[in-house]
Amino acid sequence: MNGHHWPPGVSEVLRAACSGCWSARGNAVNFIPGAALVPFIFLVQAEILAAIRMLTRGDLAPGIYEVPAPDREAIAATWLSYFNR
Repeated sequence: MNGHHWPPGVSEVLRAACSGCWSARGNAVNFIPGAALVPFIFLVQAEILAAIRMLTRGDLAPGIYEVPAPDREAIAATWLSYFNR
């Protein structure tokens, strides 16, 4: 579709609000064997763990927060040192 060549089992889903969303016969694309997205899931999981650490400290006032840049940089550096071999 649209000149793209998707991996087997992956098709582009076009909606008004989302162009380029993918589905893999109804499954998440990160579960396709050999999918390039799998390593990136570890970045998301690491930031989730960092956010949980922030929440469990118990010293945050009600509000919206994000993981501090130094923590995200440490997560990214660790990820790169592992996956950039």
